[in-house]
Order: sequence, then structure tokens, then C-alpha cells
Amino acid sequence: MNLQIQILYTLDFQILYVPKKIPRHYRAVTEGCGQKLLSQICRKIAVCMTITININSKGENDLVGLTTPTSEAIVETKLKDGIVTIFVAGSTAAITTIEYEPGLQADFPQMLSRIAPKNVHYAHDKTWHDGNGHSHVRASLVGPSLTIPFKNNNLMLGTWQQIVLIEMDTRKRERKIVLQIIGEYDS
Repeated sequence: MNLQIQILYTLDFQILYVPKKIPRHYRAVTEGCGQKLLSQICRKIAVCMTITININSKGENDLVGLTTPTSEAIVETKLKDGIVTIFVAGSTAAITTIEYEPGLQADFPQMLSRIAPKNVHYAHDKTWHDGNGHSHVRASLVGPSLTIPFKNNNLMLGTWQQIVLIEMDTRKRERKIVLQIIGEYDS
């Protein structure tokens, strides 16, 4: 598997939770909370970061593992707990989780070909004459994104569960994977 991974940090640092001083209209809610608790809450802020990974696929039915680059990106952000959304830009690829082993790498594309076979009529092919109507249908069934929680910089995946990109287009493609990471940052 030849992955070309390029990580571009947009580091927007969109602060989703801020105040060190609680506004007046929140006083009723916070009344009775100790000062120590309030100061602990207000030291933590949620941050949103966007990381882009470029991958060159081998074409139809190529499954590319994304667990390692996703985990590495989370560690590099230094965010402790949060969620990561993995999104593929494009309408002929999808993101999901599977047990990333040779048997399922063969089974998954075969299952998709039973659900949306190549050898049937797709109106898309008549419109664009590119022969990938089945690719669009398959990708829309699986979906372009996935959101996974993480705790202490670790993805909360099952033992054998791994994140994969599934290429469904009929040709090799350069895919842009967008990781949107929202997590807790200790100030």
C-alpha cells in the first residue's frame, strides 16, 4: 500500500467554550458551585482543528486504512478528549470502519457489487457517459463521513475496528480526506 500522506494544519482554533468570568445571566445556573469547580471548568476550552490528508487510490475496490494517520493527527493536536470526523471529498468514495483484513477486503467490494452491480442501467451513465453510475450509488450507500470519539488521545474503536477509505470510482483518484477534530484543550 503506497500512501502519500500530507498533513496541512489549518489550526483555526475556533474557541467553542471560553469564559473565565461567568456572565450575569448564567449566575443562577452556577449558584452553589464552589469557586474551585468553576475555575476548573473555565480553564478547559474546546478547540476545532482541521487537517487534510491526500491519498492516491489504486481505483475501484481499493481499501485504504486511515486509522494510523487519524490517530497520529489526534496526538499531534495535543487535544485530550473529543471527537474526530473523517470526511472524504468526492461522490465516488466512502469512509467506514471494518476489520481491515484480507477476507473482508475481498468481501466488502463483493457485497457492494451484489447491491449495486455494474452491469445494470444507471441514468447517470447516460448523462455523463463516464460509466461510473454504480460507483456513485455504492458510495452514497456507505457515506462520505464518520465521527469517532477519542479519550486521552486514543480513538475509542473496538479491538478489530479500523477506519478505511473505500474507493469506488472506476479509475485511480487523488482523494482529499478532511479530519475535523474537536476536543478539550487545557489552557
